Amino acid sequence: MKQYISDWMGLLLPEELSLPGQTDLPQADVAARVLRQVARTRVYRTTRQKALRRAVCIAALLCALVATVAASAIFGWDQRLLDFLGITPPWQEKLTDAGQQVERSVTRDGVTVEVKQVVGDENTAYVLCQVTFLEEMPQKPPYLQFADRRIEFAVTGPAETQQVELLTDEDPEDNVYAYLFCLQSDESMRGHKMVLTLGDLGYFNPETLKTEYMEQIGRDDFIIWKEGPWEIAWNMDYQNEKKSLAVDEVCAIGQGRALVKQLQISNLSMEVTLVSDRYPDMAPQLSEEEVYSAPITVAMRDGTVLEQYRGLEVGQYQNVRRLQYQCRFERPVEFADIEYVRVGDLEIPLGE
Repeated sequence: MKQYISDWMGLLLPEELSLPGQTDLPQADVAARVLRQVARTRVYRTTRQKALRRAVCIAALLCALVATVAASAIFGWDQRLLDFLGITPPWQEKLTDAGQQVERSVTRDGVTVEVKQVVGDENTAYVLCQVTFLEEMPQKPPYLQFADRRIEFAVTGPAETQQVELLTDEDPEDNVYAYLFCLQSDESMRGHKMVLTLGDLGYFNPETLKTEYMEQIGRDDFIIWKEGPWEIAWNMDYQNEKKSLAVDEVCAIGQGRALVKQLQISNLSMEVTLVSDRYPDMAPQLSEEEVYSAPITVAMRDGTVLEQYRGLEVGQYQNVRRLQYQCRFERPVEFADIEYVRVGDLEIPLGE
């Protein structure tokens, strides 16, 4: 790629590139300099034909640079993210388009918070967040924690389901630790601006923890070490690999019945959408217990059942109750390896 860029640069005037003897600069620096020169290039210095030739060369060079920088930005996944998701080397390549290198950070009062990487699909995302301390911590995580930890859509507010995992600290002496936010939403996250907010940083008195049950510990027992908030905004910019399958069949769940509208499934997650009111062939309606305990099974062709972590969003769909079950897989899966998805007594074949 570097030789290719050098070949194109050879067609441009050296004084216009302002890069004498510096063709080994980082590609981002080369692109920036080319862009600056485009802004001040004077066409009258050459014939119109030569000016057009230079413009074509510059455009081709910039396209090559942008493509290379974009590709490099989504490789080299953080090992902590790979370990949590169980992503093996073959899966790293397959999930490249589902990943995003964010690398946004903010520092406040000696504490740096970084959003490192994201991997996701239309409705599910894993966000890796790293916290670095410039001074000795009064307590170690999990005792040291942020009073508030959330990621929201910049326009519409929180994602429906948020699980925050404190990842294993491989080096307790380095003053660095990481959170993984597991987000699910019935609204598409891809392409939206998101905002990470971390509130006051502090800890609970260790003596209080020894003598009180957690449910008896109140806000007044939280000792603030650093005042927040820390906020980072970025755009979710990765490729959606989720497939949709229209179902429109009635299933029985316990004594009730519901219409399975569709499945949306990716290598990382699945959404199952049901409606449960005002259909003549769906009496009796689902009870609240049946709604929250609806059995959803993902059966693999090797005879195993895929473990999943499930959330539920209850809303309205054309004036009827809509149930959207959001299922995160414990590991990536191939579509072809799934034999069927069972919702209640309805078996939906996949992998064909």
